[in-house]
Amino acid sequence: MINNLKKAYIAKIKGFKGDEVCAATCLFEGPKDLVSMQQSSMHKIAAKYGGLSGGAENGIKGYQLTYMIAYIRDFCLLNGVVAESFETSCPWS
Repeated sequence: MINNLKKAYIAKIKGFKGDEVCAATCLFEGPKDLVSMQQSSMHKIAAKYGGLSGGAENGIKGYQLTYMIAYIRDFCLLNGVVAESFETSCPWS
């Protein structure tokens, strides 16, 4: 039931379309105060453009998925599924 409510919120209230949704998994490292500042900045940027946070639990799943994609890519391609994981690092400045 909770998942149905989440889906309804995303689709009906926030107006996201399932075939147009994009997700980013962000990993923050460092001292607690620095991580808090980075997360706050990221949430403000996302909100500015109509985005929202999927929460830490979904972030962990997304981070794990980036590794699984690399291992199942060939199998997926043989079955008509394309998936990729792009990784980058950038300074906050």
